[in-house]
Amino acid sequence: MKNMNDIKIVTAPPTLEEEKIDRCAEIIAEAFEREGATSYLFDFNKKNTREYYLRQTRNLVRQHLEKGDFFLMALKGEEVAGIAVINKNERLPFSQKIRSAFVQVFSIIPMLIQINLKRALSSRNAFRLSRELPPNFYTLFALAVHPHYQGQGIGKMLLTRAVEVTQEAPHVPGIYLYTADQKNRVIYESFGFKVLEEHQEGGIRVYHMFRRNS
Repeated sequence: MKNMNDIKIVTAPPTLEEEKIDRCAEIIAEAFEREGATSYLFDFNKKNTREYYLRQTRNLVRQHLEKGDFFLMALKGEEVAGIAVINKNERLPFSQKIRSAFVQVFSIIPMLIQINLKRALSSRNAFRLSRELPPNFYTLFALAVHPHYQGQGIGKMLLTRAVEVTQEAPHVPGIYLYTADQKNRVIYESFGFKVLEEHQEGGIRVYHMFRRNS
């Protein structure tokens, strides 16, 4: 393992430079292309799927920054090596909701023709949590590490900081996530996440997990 002393975890400002926004979007898109749920639902062999998915991811990065969600970056010097996005699930002003919905609609429309509709319909219930979570919970929206830096412990550094961020908020009961990867489930369990529900629908198994603040 390479020396991690030169890796630092920082919180991105809402006015993040476009170059870093692009870098973060590329890291998420590339990592999630191989993630269980995304690879199951989208056909990346189709023409333009990667382009559309990257465009949608870039819009989502901007939205999370504008909303003031926690946007953690693992930096090696000035280069972004990995990121973690924590959704605060806060209620937005009506004008911001409309703008967010408008952006999402126009970024998602091109992706609809790239999705495997049969798989999406047969597995839709797998992504639904049947129970209610405690009020004010956070959601781990994304955790991704650039391929050049994988296997060096950066993902664990980001996850450690994500847990700390949640614990530092006294009104927050814990942090929620879901994953369709067994290996990721094991990693999250080692950080104190518990499986709330496990759903098998179609050809995918989804684990809904929650880590309660101690």
